[in-house]
Amino acid sequence: REIARSVPFGLRTIVGRELGPERAEMQRFSLSLAAIGLTLWGLGLLGGWWLAGKAIQPIQRISRTATRIAEGNLNERIDTDGGTSELDQLSHVLNHTFERLNAAFERQRQFTADASHELRTPLTILLSETQRMRKPGHQRDNSEYLESFDLCHESCLRMRHLVESLLLLARQDDGAPAQPLSDCQLSECIRQSIAQHQPLAEAKAIEILSELEDSPLKADLNSLMIVLNNLIGNAIQHHPGTGSTFTIHLPSNILYRAARVNTLTPKL
Repeated sequence: REIARSVPFGLRTIVGRELGPERAEMQRFSLSLAAIGLTLWGLGLLGGWWLAGKAIQPIQRISRTATRIAEGNLNERIDTDGGTSELDQLSHVLNHTFERLNAAFERQRQFTADASHELRTPLTILLSETQRMRKPGHQRDNSEYLESFDLCHESCLRMRHLVESLLLLARQDDGAPAQPLSDCQLSECIRQSIAQHQPLAEAKAIEILSELEDSPLKADLNSLMIVLNNLIGNAIQHHPGTGSTFTIHLPSNILYRAARVNTLTPKL
């Protein structure tokens, strides 16, 4: 770099300086700034990638859990950290939804199993009674046919009541109010159940005796009949061989209080 200056007597003074070192220093400074900028840009990129990965992990976890649930594993739940973020709140809502969905499927499976079990006895009664009436070699009068028709009609009514009761129980499990209790005689309910199962007992040469005393109680009649029919039907169905005597004894001085948890607590 040069600078010129005029002096008296027509003279001109020129002063110069070499700028190579300053230019080299400026170049080194520029390279240093560029290196620092690139380093900061790389660190920012890595930090952003790490933060984005941390932010998307809960979403990926929710997606994986939802995929497993869609494949049929309804017991899966989304792991939560117990925080209060929007994703944690979303996870809690989804877990609650999955629990209700699982409960609905369980009630559906239970209803199917209960229906197949409960309808087996009246269907067996209908089948055995129609086969008995169709059996050749025996002359039957009108009263015998009417008795058989009455039994078949009672079995059909029982199947209808069973379906209605099972639907009612399913709605109660879903949060619907329970049916009100009514006054009834336990001994009379047992007699009705014995009469309904009489064709099954006769088919296996089983005699059902009863020693029943009056036992008034408050109960849901449909649910009570389901319990009694299960007890008597299972006793006949699972009895090995043929030819036996069952005795149902109901004393009047024993009272049980049945709770919703399926336990029996003696009331003294």
